Amino acid sequence: MKVLIIGGLGFIGHWVVRKLEERGIECQVVDCEKTYSTQNSEWMKRIFDSRARQIKSPVHDFDILDRDKVKNLLVTYQPTHIIFLASPPNQSAVDTDITQAIRVMIEGLNNFLR
Repeated sequence: MKVLIIGGLGFIGHWVVRKLEERGIECQVVDCEKTYSTQNSEWMKRIFDSRARQIKSPVHDFDILDRDKVKNLLVTYQPTHIIFLASPPNQSAVDTDITQAIRVMIEGLNNFLR
């Protein structure tokens, strides 16, 4: 089993990755620190770095709206399962740019389904 976790450094995502790793399941993570640049970027960087240190799986830091990067990762890694947990980090991020929040969750998901 090869699992790709989208949003794997988020509040729920990093726990999902840790539990899968505990069970010996191969994982890779996609998350994008840049997506949250409207938020306190230093605070978000510290959280992402801390969560990345808590997991063993490789982390791919890119925007899931980039269809070419998504396609390349899918072709290269060939996951058997995808867990899509991409979401804004908090309500403030949605309030700041609701259009971007919707795009990441809908268009981003669509990029993995194609």
